[in-house]
Amino acid sequence: MNARNDSIVELRRQHPKWSYEAIAATVGCTRGVVAGVLHRAGVTDPKSSKAIDTPRPRRFGERNSYAKLSAGDVRLIRSVYRPRCPRYGATALALRFGVVPKTIEAVFHGRSWAHVQ
Repeated sequence: MNARNDSIVELRRQHPKWSYEAIAATVGCTRGVVAGVLHRAGVTDPKSSKAIDTPRPRRFGERNSYAKLSAGDVRLIRSVYRPRCPRYGATALALRFGVVPKTIEAVFHGRSWAHVQ
């Protein structure tokens, strides 16, 4: 690390409540430079108590806030799906569940919702 990076890390440790903008103004660089230096140094984010590079837990299935299907829907799709069938094909089921046909195919073949039996 160079002197500027050392001073950024030292300022963060001395003043943990300072924002990235305040550190950037003190050191004379941009907020992005400060964020990058602190990220590479493993110093914590001012907005949370966790380290910046701590991965978020993955949200599978219904725990994902954007999920359009439920585990019951997935089981139903797998039991009734018939390729190229006008009544139980991907397009018909996609319209019924409010998703695209590729999602129905991915669910059936186990590329999506693989954790559901």
